[in-house]
Amino acid sequence: VNPDLMLISPLMFQQAVYNLAGDVLLNIAQDQADRGFFSEYRDRLGLNDFVPGMIGSASDTGTSQALANPDWVRTLTLGNLQNLKTPYGRAYLAIAQNYGTWFAMS
Repeated sequence: VNPDLMLISPLMFQQAVYNLAGDVLLNIAQDQADRGFFSEYRDRLGLNDFVPGMIGSASDTGTSQALANPDWVRTLTLGNLQNLKTPYGRAYLAIAQNYGTWFAMS
């Protein structure tokens, strides 16, 4: 999280840190030997699955779908696209996007 966010709003900085930390934890945390919480959560959310874009349309007749890349998606990094897969990452990106391009979002 960009530390300059603290100068704008300490509360939003705190929320951004907690949400980004939750996202990182879900994406890379290793489980204890006898537990599988994080690996099961990653499987449930499909965090290890590659998604090349966002679905822009879908139809039922042939179960087709079209991937669309709106303008705001074009500026996302691979890390930002991974953030979109968890609720914590989406909350972090929402905070970062509110403060513009200084925070890696446009």
